[in-house]
Amino acid sequence: MNQLEVIETLIKERQGNRPRYEKGHVILALNVIRTKQPIGRITIMKEVGLSEASVKTLIKRMKEVGLVTVDKVGGV
Repeated sequence: MNQLEVIETLIKERQGNRPRYEKGHVILALNVIRTKQPIGRITIMKEVGLSEASVKTLIKRMKEVGLVTVDKVGGV
């Protein structure tokens, strides 16, 4: 799967619900995670400009496709 397909997977509508973030948010979040890891949800939320619920959904989907790992203490 190439990078664009991964991003499309992350923003895809599921069960009738479309995430409230777009491709740009995904790219920005990945850059923030890469440069500041380990990083918590709240910090990602502030850096990217998304709600906590949107960040939780984004992280969950990133984890599902193997882009990130989540540690309960350290963060993403």
